[in-house]
Amino acid sequence: MSDNFEAKADAYFTIIPEWVLYSNISPQGVRLYGVLRRFADSGGECFPSRKTLANRLQVDSTKPVDRALKELVNIGAVLIEQRRDAKGDLTTNLYTVYSVRRGDDLIPRWGHISPNGGDENVPTGGDENVPYNESHIKREPIELEDSKQLKQAFILANLLAELIEKNGSKLPKVTDKWVTTMERMLRIDDRSFEEIEGAIKWSQKDEFWQGNILSPDKLRKHFDRMRIQAQRKNRGVNALMDWLKDD
Repeated sequence: MSDNFEAKADAYFTIIPEWVLYSNISPQGVRLYGVLRRFADSGGECFPSRKTLANRLQVDSTKPVDRALKELVNIGAVLIEQRRDAKGDLTTNLYTVYSVRRGDDLIPRWGHISPNGGDENVPTGGDENVPYNESHIKREPIELEDSKQLKQAFILANLLAELIEKNGSKLPKVTDKWVTTMERMLRIDDRSFEEIEGAIKWSQKDEFWQGNILSPDKLRKHFDRMRIQAQRKNRGVNALMDWLKDD
């Protein structure tokens, strides 16, 4: 391990959620989660090679990394997707690191999980240049007593992503920010699950709004405006609830 890395390690820290800290995984898995969080950007994404991860864990091979990654995938803390270069050859995996807890049945359907990946022979020199990112330190922590509400937020975020893809756009990645925004709509804005679900479906069927509501932030910002427009289109005072009937 280089002196430069040790200096960085002394200067920075990462946050490990309690649901990861106290989950049924090995200490190595918890440590790897922290390492991935240090690499991750504000969307929770990073792509260090497994050799680089082994170096950060101070282990001699990538086998302990693979075991720890499998543990993190199994508890829904990390999503692993294979990446390919312009020639179609496998390169380093793309990792999405989650800070909010998800139920086992709510893991995204997309993303090919491949702990082994194709990065065994990828040079690690460039990994030293991966920027450190402390954006997670600035995030407002989510403290919920009702885990059902957080699961609902995750379902809504996935619904929006899937309908955006259905309309012909690239499938968006459901990040912590997406789930957090949906959760705030439920908790702070006091929207019901059915209202938000209906708004999502209506926005992705409306010719104008489907090109503008491409994230939970936009949905939250324009929620009342869409409600008014729906009512103006002769959908009645309960238009928002009526959206659910358009399936």
